[in-house]
Amino acid sequence: MSFLFFLVVLISIGLWVGPCVADNPENRCIKQFAKTNPACIVHCKYNLYKFTDDNYDITDQHINKFTDVLIKNKAVDGSKKSQVQEHLKKCAEESLKKTHGKNCQRLVEYYSCAVDNKLIDYFKYESAINSYDRSIYTPPYSG
Repeated sequence: MSFLFFLVVLISIGLWVGPCVADNPENRCIKQFAKTNPACIVHCKYNLYKFTDDNYDITDQHINKFTDVLIKNKAVDGSKKSQVQEHLKKCAEESLKKTHGKNCQRLVEYYSCAVDNKLIDYFKYESAINSYDRSIYTPPYSG
């Protein structure tokens, strides 16, 4: 019985302390890149959100994740899912052409194209991403 109590206390402490020593993606990325390479903040966040990867790729899987987050957090209506996916796919292709390769600037271009205030409203996007960002905990940047 005392072992079970000890185990419950240990798990409770872990769940309580975990978020206290963790950071959300936006804060972590700002701490990591604000002084050295601000253009990489977007890539860092999108990588932690799983909207891209370490190699700056934007695959269908990444586009689907981005779309699902926007719909779940009410930035766009679910009935427009296929339109959003097509829009993001077009933005991924355009961002690669504009930046002549895979780099942090590609994700800045992708973001700028995606949040066009036509299909994806800036303020709804910000609200959705902020909600999603607060739901994710990452190890704090220790650089």
